[in-house]
Amino acid sequence: MIQKATKRRLLARLMRLFWGRLLEKPAFQGNLNRIVILAQEKLGDAILLTPLIKQLRQANPKLEIHLVAVRAAADFFQHDKNIDVLHRPKSGLMNFIFSVRKFEFDVLFNTKDHPSWTFMMYSILIPARYKIAVFHDYHRGFYHHLLDVPFESHVVRKNCAVLPYLKIPASDEACRPYLPDAPISEEIQQFAESFVGKKVIGINLSAGEPSREWPLEKWSQLLALLPLPTIIFSMPDRFSEKESLEKAHPHVLKTPRTKSLFDAAVLIKKLSLLITPDTSFIHVASCSQTPVVGLYRADVIHHTRFAPYQLPNIQVISKTSLVHDISVVDVQTAAEKMLQVDLRKGFSA
Repeated sequence: MIQKATKRRLLARLMRLFWGRLLEKPAFQGNLNRIVILAQEKLGDAILLTPLIKQLRQANPKLEIHLVAVRAAADFFQHDKNIDVLHRPKSGLMNFIFSVRKFEFDVLFNTKDHPSWTFMMYSILIPARYKIAVFHDYHRGFYHHLLDVPFESHVVRKNCAVLPYLKIPASDEACRPYLPDAPISEEIQQFAESFVGKKVIGINLSAGEPSREWPLEKWSQLLALLPLPTIIFSMPDRFSEKESLEKAHPHVLKTPRTKSLFDAAVLIKKLSLLITPDTSFIHVASCSQTPVVGLYRADVIHHTRFAPYQLPNIQVISKTSLVHDISVVDVQTAAEKMLQVDLRKGFSA
């Protein structure tokens, strides 16, 4: 049976035989009037793409920015006023191809640093004077320029690596992520205003997959050691656990259920500290510079490429492939250090 990696390699070679004949263009020339960006699918990836979009818009307010996005990323960017045209391939592939090929782009940028059959086909079908991607050997011949960025680089820096090629300067601070303006529930807005000026911490129970989640009993033990006003975030599948913790610990505030990432972001912005597994919440905190204690698996890719960006933080890294194995004491110690106080003696700013 042919392994997945072997299939990918054979497919890339076959595609290169027919379409992989683009020659290197070492320097961008001419005007940048219209760009199309191929966005990765996950919500965290979408947040980490916003610095590039912001820098493009600030450098050229008249630039026409197109984004190709699906699923969570498409829902996220539908609120972004910096995007001129949002293309959703999943709404109908033929309609997408027809609509996107009506445009002649100056630049196409593939944000993936690994071969994706779908993104490579989009790159072939979408017309652009300059087609750019992050370096991977399988990308050779499909793009006019490959960005040489270390694999472990933070995703923000990897996305923004295209800016120097386009002759657009940008610093790390300038590349801070942002969240588009989106509807916020009135209940969440009122609740957020109720603790303005107070020292409140937040914990996030949910992580999207079991290997990244911390068990309920450890969260409960941690809360017993952190006697500060606390709010709890969770996805619907852990609402019952959220409510049980709210009942068990008097200093935990009963929080309305957030209905979107944007609801959660309003609360995260008000926190003195957020404690969360490796999820998109870490990147939401980067937008508002909310200090973070992040819980990570023993996986260098995630605690380097998806680290908290440009904000005070401590990463608590498991010794195994499971966040479950991080000790309560390690998280408590990190939280106390971030708050610069022994919480058993009370809080001081």
